Amino acid sequence: MNTRLPICALLWAIAGCAGSTIPVTEIPVSADHHAEVAALAKQIEQARAEKVDVLSPTWFKRASGSLAKATQLSSKGGSVKEILTSVAEGRAQLERARGFSKVAAATLPKAIEARDAARKAGATDFGEEYDAVEERFVAATRDIEDDDLGAARKQRDKLARDYRALEVKAIKERTLGEVRERIAEAEKLGAREVASKALATAKTKLADTDKFIAANPYASQEMNKRAQDALFHANRAVALTEYAKATQKQSPEERALDEEKSLSKIASALGAGDIRDQRIARQRSAITSQSAQLRKDRDFLVEQTSQLRAEKSRLAKELDETRAQASEQLAELDSRKSQELAELSQTAEKLRQDKEFNETFERVSGYFSRDDAEVYKEGRQLLIRLRGINFPRGGHVIQPEDYGLLTKVQMAIRGFSNPTVVVEGHTDSTGSKGANQVLSERRAEAVRSYMIANNVLPESRIAAVGKADSEPLAPNTTKQGRALNRRIDVIIVPEAP
Repeated sequence: MNTRLPICALLWAIAGCAGSTIPVTEIPVSADHHAEVAALAKQIEQARAEKVDVLSPTWFKRASGSLAKATQLSSKGGSVKEILTSVAEGRAQLERARGFSKVAAATLPKAIEARDAARKAGATDFGEEYDAVEERFVAATRDIEDDDLGAARKQRDKLARDYRALEVKAIKERTLGEVRERIAEAEKLGAREVASKALATAKTKLADTDKFIAANPYASQEMNKRAQDALFHANRAVALTEYAKATQKQSPEERALDEEKSLSKIASALGAGDIRDQRIARQRSAITSQSAQLRKDRDFLVEQTSQLRAEKSRLAKELDETRAQASEQLAELDSRKSQELAELSQTAEKLRQDKEFNETFERVSGYFSRDDAEVYKEGRQLLIRLRGINFPRGGHVIQPEDYGLLTKVQMAIRGFSNPTVVVEGHTDSTGSKGANQVLSERRAEAVRSYMIANNVLPESRIAAVGKADSEPLAPNTTKQGRALNRRIDVIIVPEAP
């Protein structure tokens, strides 16, 4: 059976059949080449987030190569025509990649779903075992790019089964292994004596989850939910044991004073004043009420900000209308003078934008100390390279001591009018590529989620990208070089004028 015709017909409306030559829409040389390069970079990162790089590896690689060429030409002062040609080719290649990725998504849906679940469960930690399945998956997507849909179909069921097997193994060996370690830690700390109920709950959760996984190997969502619940209770057993041991030798008054001290600190931070003369229950209630009020205040400020942005948008629209009217009047004048005025206006506007951007750059640079971050200008983009953020080894949870640094980043973002932000996670080359990719994605997503939770920008305007060890700043052969390569980059792209 000939399987080349169906896929060719499906992709014809997008970019024609397979082959290296594709239609390219030229970009006028009058276009802002810096903005065009930045727009292509954003499109490629969005495509990466949609897994286009995996579902159409060949064409995505070509698009990335065109972007790299355009970026290099731009940084070295190459001709505008060559830069815009590379951008145009990259867009056409990316459009072709998107077309093939849609076909791959329709051809390999179960395999893609199983792959996502396996990666989420931590299967990338299995190194060669995971990489072997991943290579077969990429080979299937390349078959689709080669118009061999039949070959891809032959692989899809086995790929789905193999990814699911990796997922189950990851959950049992990674998540449940961690649960067992935490339960053992709790017992070593003395949980049997001081936190027996919490310990028993954790053990029951572990046993129930183990039985469920054995009986329901394909119930991925419920499997993960139960495993995380078991880990929660194991961590809780450790925490309660540590607290019980720490307070075991205290007198009732000492325990009461400790709680009063903790509540007093929280009340003071919330601006509730000194309420230690109140009953403990009353202090807790006051703290809860004050927290609720602060949340209302924050919501009010968010609403006010939204209204101000709407007013700004309205004024901008009026300004655009005024400019349009002025443009119509100027069009009636002598064409040469009209052209000169238009050129002067464009130059003045560009100078104003450049001046505004440079002023913002100087202001943002002042937010950070040398140990906090490095701030760079890249065309009309701002790059904040966070040096001071420290994740736990192999972890992706933001530590409380980094909240202050992230507050400065939020201030920097708010200094721009409706920007777009890309959070990039980078690792050193230690570990497997798969594990590094997942870790970098999770760390970038942690920073993105933190910003969304603090209402910095709408969710749609903040993207998180994991770059693993693909863009090192220094050789990974030294400790110092690896430290430089483990980083979070925050790229702020101002709204196009």
